Amino acid sequence: MSKMEIKWDGRMKLILFYILFYFVNAVTISLENDTFRRWMTSEEASVMHYIAVGMVGAGTLLFALSRRLFPKVGERRVIMAVLILTYILGILGMLLSIHRIGAITCAVMAGILSGFLGGAVYYFLAIMLEGKRGSSFLFGAGTGIGILLQYILWNTLKLKWVMAGILLILFVIVTYKILIKPELDFFENPLPFAKEDAGWERTVRKQLILLIIVALCYETYFCLSDVYLVQAFFKGTINSYAWPLLLRAVGFLCCGLFAELRKGKYFTVLAFCGLLPNLLASLSMRGLSSGVILSVFYFSVGVQECFLALSFMALAVRSKHTEIWAGFAKVFYLYEAGWAFWVNKELGEKEFMAIQILLLILSLLVCVMGGLDVFLRPQESKRQEKRDPLESFAMQKGLTPREKEVLLELLNSEDNMKELAARLFLSERVLYRYVKSIHEKTGTSSRAGLVKEYYESRIQSDVNADK
Repeated sequence: MSKMEIKWDGRMKLILFYILFYFVNAVTISLENDTFRRWMTSEEASVMHYIAVGMVGAGTLLFALSRRLFPKVGERRVIMAVLILTYILGILGMLLSIHRIGAITCAVMAGILSGFLGGAVYYFLAIMLEGKRGSSFLFGAGTGIGILLQYILWNTLKLKWVMAGILLILFVIVTYKILIKPELDFFENPLPFAKEDAGWERTVRKQLILLIIVALCYETYFCLSDVYLVQAFFKGTINSYAWPLLLRAVGFLCCGLFAELRKGKYFTVLAFCGLLPNLLASLSMRGLSSGVILSVFYFSVGVQECFLALSFMALAVRSKHTEIWAGFAKVFYLYEAGWAFWVNKELGEKEFMAIQILLLILSLLVCVMGGLDVFLRPQESKRQEKRDPLESFAMQKGLTPREKEVLLELLNSEDNMKELAARLFLSERVLYRYVKSIHEKTGTSSRAGLVKEYYESRIQSDVNADK
């Protein structure tokens, strides 16, 4: 694996925030499941669990919609403040409500609002991690830590009031970081997507379509495995917070490492191979212990979830609508919830195995034959010398579309940073973050040095083109 450049900067702060969010989200789901068990039969609780998970996907879509409908920072602050207050009321409602409908309503509402916050987190993860070395590993490791915290909490502090108290404390911290001291710029407008060219835009669109097809196959595959194992084979006796859950964290970590190998060249194939152990365990489950089957299943789930999350984030920053695609892996929870209803009714063992195999074959064909490559980059043209000089310089230095737009402003204007930030609809803090990244990639330390580096590189390119 190539040397990873991991520094204690904005990326690490965001990863820590993500770990905190993942932990909060996991505890929220735990309280929802506890509410369903208290107020419903075991069969009803199983169905409601999938509905609540689906609401997380709905909340993610709600975040994307809010970014489109409310462009002003002030409006977004008000919306986030209202949603955080509503979320806290939902948590308290699950704990205090003595009415079945009220408790269930609060549980579903909490799921939607945690999904909304999750959409925001994935959005800024995509923007800040944007193809940088070590980012995939950080994401996989961060999720693994979140799962570990979830396991420790559930198995050491099972009292619901203790869990709720910890959750509310964590949410106060989240609220402080988002509303009062927003280090992560949750309400800013990041720079718009810059088109490379018509061909590049079509390539990104094709990759998104292929990824959606693969995601549908994967989600169907794992929904079948989950429901069948829990309902049919284990008869609902599985403890979803048992030690095999930790294998899910290992799956995230392994997938994050795969994404760093050869700049993600084999990421899709390796992620697909991570699903095969689940199929093998399913085919021979009658001869395996429940612990082995659960361990293999959770490991495969971790690989699949990490693959989809990283893939959508990688393509999101290359698409026109980053806010929609960044957390789109969570949106498939809605689809998964729909499948659960059908599978929960009737599914024989032979049908289960046949559908699993067909889905794996289809997803492999899409990945390999379709040419799925989520870490794609613009191809080097044989006529690079005839390109726009700025585009050639940006590709040479590895600048992102957003960084290229900042560079254009720095080259063509003598305005100060405050004026540039206003023209780009950014805060000065966000603009300085982009400028810092540009300096790191170009090996410069000042605006004057950056301009000098650009024109010297342009002159050298012209000389090479004339030879």
